[in-house]
Amino acid sequence: MNNFLTQEFTTPIISYFTVVLLLMSILITGSNRLKSIVKFYLLQSSCLVIITLIIGFSINNPETLRIAIITLLGKCIVIPLALNFVIDKSQANKEVVPIISPSTTVLIASALIAFVYGLSMTQNFGRIAYYPGLFNAAISIILIGLLIMISRKKALTQIIGLYVMENGIFALTLDTVFGMPFVVEMGISLDLFIGVLIMGVWTLRIKQSFDSIDVSKLSKLKG
Repeated sequence: MNNFLTQEFTTPIISYFTVVLLLMSILITGSNRLKSIVKFYLLQSSCLVIITLIIGFSINNPETLRIAIITLLGKCIVIPLALNFVIDKSQANKEVVPIISPSTTVLIASALIAFVYGLSMTQNFGRIAYYPGLFNAAISIILIGLLIMISRKKALTQIIGLYVMENGIFALTLDTVFGMPFVVEMGISLDLFIGVLIMGVWTLRIKQSFDSIDVSKLSKLKG
């Protein structure tokens, strides 16, 4: 099967899913509904699973199958379920007053994507990657994840921004070193699972203390 999945055959497929990765990132920045944001994150993570499988078959690396299964279980099932559980418990499904408006955030995210692709064309950064388009998208997603974290007030949205950044790092690693050691991937996945539990408890405690999950409310703790 790996003889059939040559780079010439897989490049347009990877390019299609790369566009979906970027589109989901932009939709996350433009949405105020927390459950919609979780759905976009789920779709983005699902695209990563498909890309992982395609690259694994194209380079004949069985280890990527295990990584794809871990990614599917963690990013597409456990983390979305945990985030939706926290959203239901906190009874907050809308980012009411973001630091930067969604429309402005979408424009900034689009500008970041254009900047990364433009810089890559002039400096040819993509030469170190198997799929230059995926490499550029990964860098863009990392920056967009950071943008989400600094442009929103709700703790849950900031958590999702962190996971979007991690998706970008995952895609970057996948495209430059064609996956990662299984033990390393297990360690990262465990960190993510523990992180979502800790952040979920933290978010619920903010809700109980301030009747809101707006992290700006923490300024009231100043003595």
